[in-house]
Amino acid sequence: MTKGAVLAQIYAGVEAAPAQKCDIENFKKTLSRITLDMDTRVVKITFKGKQSAARWTGWQMPLA
Repeated sequence: MTKGAVLAQIYAGVEAAPAQKCDIENFKKTLSRITLDMDTRVVKITFKGKQSAARWTGWQMPLA
């Protein structure tokens, strides 16, 4: 899957709170690379810098 295809799956719907929508958009902007391994079902995310990575450490994607 391409980066765009994976990011398309990360969507904040109309029911999401404004703070969640903002977090999700900021998360998408700070990504450098995202890969999906279909065999192990692991998503690997690389950020643009150490400060960006540190900001998102421990953050959990809000899921419906």
